[in-house]
Amino acid sequence: MPRGSRTAIVGLSGAGKSTLLALIERFYDLGVGRIEIAGVDITDLPRTVLRAHLGYVEQHAPALSGSVRENLILGAPHASDEHFRAVLDTVNLLGRIDTEAEGLDAQIGENGIRLSGGERQRLAIVRALLAQPALLQLDEPTSSLDSRNEEILQTALDPPPSSRP
Repeated sequence: MPRGSRTAIVGLSGAGKSTLLALIERFYDLGVGRIEIAGVDITDLPRTVLRAHLGYVEQHAPALSGSVRENLILGAPHASDEHFRAVLDTVNLLGRIDTEAEGLDAQIGENGIRLSGGERQRLAIVRALLAQPALLQLDEPTSSLDSRNEEILQTALDPPPSSRP
């Protein structure tokens, strides 16, 4: 896959799409074959080094107990509120956060219970986008989204024109 591109892995349920992502993360190691990133076999890298360059958002992405800000700090510990707000806006989540009197400091409850499934999913994607990983893996990133938010997310995930092949 060329740098700066988006690649979709499509298949029937149970075909191995999530397993492929787990293999890239080295949740398991291959018995046969190899996976390379930028020409380097991933098994030659310590898992911590590999994972420092990867972003992974699961289908049922977790939101952590605490505030919106505390969830976002995990992706970018030194980012400003303005940066948090800009990335929240790209996935159509800023308006929802702004409905809370506490804004970024609004508590989202245990496992993000105060957010809908789609809002939790978008919050997890924002965390991953803030981290700016070299490789962003999204497992069914639109499974909890309505068609409008799916379209907004697709646009937010488009690579910038300067990085397209």
